[in-house]
Amino acid sequence: MVAVVVSPPQQGSANTILYPPLVARTREEGLVGADPSYSYVFAMAVLLDANGNVLEGQLGGNTVVTGVFMLDNNGSTGGGSSSSAGRSSLYFAFPDLYVAYAGTYTLRVDVYLVDYDNPNGARLLAQAETRPFTVYEESVAAERPTSSERSVLRRLKEQGVSLPSTPA
Repeated sequence: MVAVVVSPPQQGSANTILYPPLVARTREEGLVGADPSYSYVFAMAVLLDANGNVLEGQLGGNTVVTGVFMLDNNGSTGGGSSSSAGRSSLYFAFPDLYVAYAGTYTLRVDVYLVDYDNPNGARLLAQAETRPFTVYEESVAAERPTSSERSVLRRLKEQGVSLPSTPA
């Protein structure tokens, strides 16, 4: 299972990096455990139109990322129960995504495992979608992440993930 833990803004400007940046988390059994080697798991961000169609060439930035392993705690997982404290998760941060044209969109995160036995080279493990958001040609006010989203972003920065700062 994959979940969006930091959502892109409800509105943004065309050709401007989305803030807050998209972050997804997975707790797939077998991926997150004792083995610290997660280099064979990656995530891809895909832009969808209002009808759920994939839009090629309209999403810019790094659309494919590898994960960062972190222990969860209640403050960083979007308000999970105390039973989630200390659980291991793999986080996927997309720090520089932008949409080229105005419109209403959704982002989908696809998590893959490199599988050398698969003729396609990778196996889709899970998917999650953001809430819809609107992109305008003109500038719009920057949005602030929620408290739980800020906590996730702060912890990712502490792990060395390069993330944008809050726009002025």
